[in-house]
Amino acid sequence: MSGTAIVFSPRPVMIRFDDREILQCCTVASYNREFGKYAAQKLDVPRFDRFEFAPDAAVPVAPNGQALEINGTALAQLMIKYAAAERDTNIDWFFEPHTTALNEAERWLVTVGRALILDLAPEDADTIKERALTERERERHGAYWAEFRRRAGL
Repeated sequence: MSGTAIVFSPRPVMIRFDDREILQCCTVASYNREFGKYAAQKLDVPRFDRFEFAPDAAVPVAPNGQALEINGTALAQLMIKYAAAERDTNIDWFFEPHTTALNEAERWLVTVGRALILDLAPEDADTIKERALTERERERHGAYWAEFRRRAGL
């Protein structure tokens, strides 16, 4: 799946993506400032109530009912693109506070995301589940994480 979508909760954001990655992310307000009042509302794009975090999903972005499901790689890309566009690194803009999705995303970033970014050995994982998730993510998106580390100078 590729295209553009608007996700409303907790803060309306617009994302552009393809089958491999998030290409762009900004608030709907920023989009409207750039392209005119109510520009985002005039777009014929899918709209979703919320993001759901599915760390083990094979594809980065997929619709799941009223939610737009993102995997770990897409979460990292979403945060980077959003930070570049909005100058804000708060993960709370993507998930409702005190929800399972936010808790899982934060846990993934601290464990699996950290292991991928720093290229830690699988044995450094705290649990068997974290080790399995890290290894599966490396198998599926190893090239992305290697390029990520290269660009970051790691």
